[in-house]
Amino acid sequence: MGQSGSSLVPGAILETGMSAANNTPATTAGERETVDPETEINRAVLARFQKAWGDRDIEALMALVTDDVVYSGSIGPEPGETWRGREAVRKGFAQFLAFDTGKATAEPGVFFGDTAYAGWSWTTDGADGPEMTARGYDVFTFRDGKIASKDGFRKTYPASGKPLASPPGAIDGSTTPYRHRAFRHLGLHETQGIAVKMYWINAGHDEAVAPDALVKALRREIDRQVPEIHDLGGHHGLGYAIVHSGADGTWLLLHWWAFGEINCHILMLAPAGSHDFTRLTDTRINACVWESVVIEHERQAFIRTMLTTAPDPAAWHADTLPDGDY
Repeated sequence: MGQSGSSLVPGAILETGMSAANNTPATTAGERETVDPETEINRAVLARFQKAWGDRDIEALMALVTDDVVYSGSIGPEPGETWRGREAVRKGFAQFLAFDTGKATAEPGVFFGDTAYAGWSWTTDGADGPEMTARGYDVFTFRDGKIASKDGFRKTYPASGKPLASPPGAIDGSTTPYRHRAFRHLGLHETQGIAVKMYWINAGHDEAVAPDALVKALRREIDRQVPEIHDLGGHHGLGYAIVHSGADGTWLLLHWWAFGEINCHILMLAPAGSHDFTRLTDTRINACVWESVVIEHERQAFIRTMLTTAPDPAAWHADTLPDGDY
């Protein structure tokens, strides 16, 4: 399914003029519809699976799959990510249940033999930023009354209707005399096994405290990106994020330490006045001169606390850049 939420609503009516039970034309008055018993069993299994996903009930989900189940998630490095076998699939289910939030709906499956196609969508409530919607389809196969495979596909867009973030190429290339900007540490965000220090840089000095909506959006985006950190692997569970309120938009840099002493990062940008972040992939941009202040501090903090004979993650947590103008 690749989606989760507060509730799922299986059982919506298919207005296709077809019988969903066996994919044949719907019967008219006086005709007797032939129901395939195996399809009806699979249909009931799918409905229970959709409900368990909406309830975030891992045990109920695992009770409905085969021992050799294969789960292909809709996001990951392959692209997507594939888990095989019960224990691996359990991990994959948990990862996606942690990733997707908001209000969800699920459609009943359209069955062709032992295969079903079921649509779904989930929409954030907009409480911590612009409302976002994802839609997708899952392809299920069944064997002996259980789910043998689940292959998810999704597409996303900003439901708020706002344009995507401006491409980096549109940013003015001129320079101006250096002016200090206000830096604030926003605390430690611990999520899905990753501890992330959060920093805010404000170009305008117009606010002494980061707006609540900005902090919520920062936490939300960190939560959304953590599955990729786990996908890459080799990490220490330590990272830092910089949200930079600038004139051309709000930048978000998520960094984490992996593979010993490697600094990995994801770059995002939201239009000015918005918290609707878009990930930038086709760019050579790394960081500006102000963001580099945080990056250099975090480099030194990592050397001081982790690249030692006795690595100390707690000391790393506490080693933060002091608030001030830089």
